[in-house]
Amino acid sequence: MHTMHTLKTPLAIVTILVGASVSAYITFANYKPNVKIANTMVKGLETVRAADLPLPQDAQLLSSDNQIFGRTLSIKTTLTGDDSQKFYRNILLSKGWKIESEGNIGIFANTKYKKGDDTIAITTSPQANSEYTIVTITLRGN
Repeated sequence: MHTMHTLKTPLAIVTILVGASVSAYITFANYKPNVKIANTMVKGLETVRAADLPLPQDAQLLSSDNQIFGRTLSIKTTLTGDDSQKFYRNILLSKGWKIESEGNIGIFANTKYKKGDDTIAITTSPQANSEYTIVTITLRGN
């Protein structure tokens, strides 16, 4: 009889735990929050987003890296380095961005744009013995 009593206690505990788990799962699965405002009313902070910048028509995405400070994209295009810089200059200036700095180091051309606390840097690097230019776009926003 002592063996039967020692089996009943763990069996009862397991039964209670399984019942509590099933009850918790059913409650969770059937939960429907009370939404007091429509989702369209929820507003977030305005940020610099890569989606706001078009890419040249023939661009091929090489890499995309999200970081704490923003995002960096690298693309490959058949536009020359100068044409790539002009492409983004026309777009960004028309959207109210201002040129903060620009310059060349060797084959690299870099232009940094600013709008409020946000910055976008466009760096171009024509590839030797190739028809491609690598364009790196670095977006930083608060």
